[in-house]
Parts: sequence; C-alpha cells; structure tokens
Amino acid sequence: MQWVLLIILIGVFIYLITGNRRIYSWRCSHCDHIFEISWLINRISPRKNSHLKLLKCPACHRLSWAKQIKRVQL
Repeated sequence: MQWVLLIILIGVFIYLITGNRRIYSWRCSHCDHIFEISWLINRISPRKNSHLKLLKCPACHRLSWAKQIKRVQL
C-alpha cells in the first residue's frame, strides 16, 4: 500500500513541475523567436511581472525579458 501511495505522489509531483511548461511558450523581445524552457529554468529565472521572465533566447543568444504566450495546439 505504501508503494502505491509513493507512486501516486511521484506522479502528482511530475505533473506539477511540468504542467506550466506544457501550456506556455516564451517569445524573445529581440528576435520574436518562440521557444520553450525547462521546468528548472522556469522555477529559478527572475520575473518582472506575471508575463515577463528574464531568459536567454536560443535563437539570438541574447538575455532579455521574454513574454509568456499560450501555446497553440495544432
């Protein structure tokens, strides 16, 4: 019974740390490149407000306030 509870708790933890990453992407303020970030970067990078986060763009390699956007499912 303890193993079942542990597996359920691990599943809930994984869902919580990956949930936000699945529905949001980020847009670079310099080159407008849209990209995703890891859950660790999502937790530790500074925020300016609820929709801006200081991130390094993988396309232009500049550090800027990236805007959070809702990912469009195709």
